[in-house]
Amino acid sequence: MSNEGFYLNSGKDLFVEALNGQIYMDKTAMVAEINALVNSLEKILCVSWARRFGKSMAMAMLAAYYGADEDYRALFEPLLLSKCPNWDCYLGKFDVLRLVMTDLLLAFSFVKRAAISSL
Repeated sequence: MSNEGFYLNSGKDLFVEALNGQIYMDKTAMVAEINALVNSLEKILCVSWARRFGKSMAMAMLAAYYGADEDYRALFEPLLLSKCPNWDCYLGKFDVLRLVMTDLLLAFSFVKRAAISSL
């Protein structure tokens, strides 16, 4: 599943952890807004909010919702998203690639150090 900061269809585990947290705020209605972009020129998204604004939780939610071959309907049914029309139209329909920049930078730093030390 992971390879130095690249994660493909990472599943629901991180989102379930967020749901079980004491400070979880339901932002699943955001998925309905993103669903409206799926067949448009704006279909490629980059989640790049400022620090401490919930990027990791939002990405975990999007990965759980869109992740290919996954149908976590029961996970989303009690949440705000399920009150939106056609809320499940893209549930489990896409491959989701999540890039964790801190992991990528650490991996790059390790490779760079290894290359320099081999000189």
